[in-house]
Amino acid sequence: MLGDMIKEARKAKKLTQKQLADMIGAKHSSISDWENNLHRPSINLIPEIGEVLGVKVSWLLEEDEQKPDDTNVTNFLTNKIEKLSDEDKEEIDKYIEYLISKHKK
Repeated sequence: MLGDMIKEARKAKKLTQKQLADMIGAKHSSISDWENNLHRPSINLIPEIGEVLGVKVSWLLEEDEQKPDDTNVTNFLTNKIEKLSDEDKEEIDKYIEYLISKHKK
């Protein structure tokens, strides 16, 4: 349902209901009502919700299999990395390993 999709995308963006409400000019209680499938947002507001949450309207309306943010980020990075030389790819791999080890400490 639309409310479930909004909630999933909002959480993927790490936004609170209040933050989302502020970003789209809605009331906090409206976001809660939508996510609990008590009410639906105005059809005119759905494109703005999608834009703020980084998802397509078709995904919000469950017409599209695209996942919020993680898929977009993965596709973005994959497309960028594919354009790099093998040497540059190795450097990125080393840097990622460095970042991972830094956070394990």
